[in-house]
Amino acid sequence: MRSLLLLLFFPFLIFPTVLATELPVVVEEKVYNDYIEFLDGRDPLEIRDFTGPKARRSTIEIVLVQQAFSLANMPVTFKFEFAPGAERMRRMVILHGYAMQANTVWRTAVSENSDDIWISQPFIRDTEFEAGLYTIATREDLLKSGDQIQIEMLKAVSSSHWVSDWNTLKELPLKDLIDVPEWRTMVNMVAYKRVDFLLAPFQVTDDLSFTSRDYQFKPIEGVKLGLRGSRHFIISKSYPNSEALNSALNRGLSVLRQSGTIERALKESGFMNSQVAGWTKLN
Repeated sequence: MRSLLLLLFFPFLIFPTVLATELPVVVEEKVYNDYIEFLDGRDPLEIRDFTGPKARRSTIEIVLVQQAFSLANMPVTFKFEFAPGAERMRRMVILHGYAMQANTVWRTAVSENSDDIWISQPFIRDTEFEAGLYTIATREDLLKSGDQIQIEMLKAVSSSHWVSDWNTLKELPLKDLIDVPEWRTMVNMVAYKRVDFLLAPFQVTDDLSFTSRDYQFKPIEGVKLGLRGSRHFIISKSYPNSEALNSALNRGLSVLRQSGTIERALKESGFMNSQVAGWTKLN
């Protein structure tokens, strides 16, 4: 009976320490560099404060997915492999022997691959991902229009490969929605005023601005969009012990969700931006 009670309440006293499993994961190089800067030499399993330089959704995801595995008594270490773009990373996980992506993906982007991958419970739930209508900082006519914005008079740019962004924008009565494959092309089109805005997550800056290709972008004040869909981690079914890895990941994510850690991290990193809490959703 004593052994049973110890097993129930103090399992770490019964079982030996579980050695960390090394998982080959794919990530964009820029995201990896931001993650390393965010860590600043810290152990990702010890991080409780999700503020600071390079604190954003992509970096805290890499931290929390490792914490999730650890909480489920299946600690892992990541061996990172760089890949350009979401589609390439997804194909590497499905076809080339990698365990998983280091970051989440939209459910709609992988729903057709369920035979090849495990899809975790949601990390970002439906409508939690809010985006701003970002335009070049010199467009004073747009920036101050707020909830009086005449959306039917505006042109936007996005990529149909970004399914959630694209479908959300298609619901709006825009004058035009232009499909281009690359971010830098979108930036240039807005900068040259060929279109009025692009979608981007709200930034962790005092004025919510960001700079890309030497152009400063700001959100149209007072309005935002809630992106439909959820984001999940994916694990290759062809990777050894993948079902156990997926089960452990989901157990750990449940603990992080129930403890409030995921929501707190998303807020502290600026993903759930308190500056726009009262802004009007256009959808």
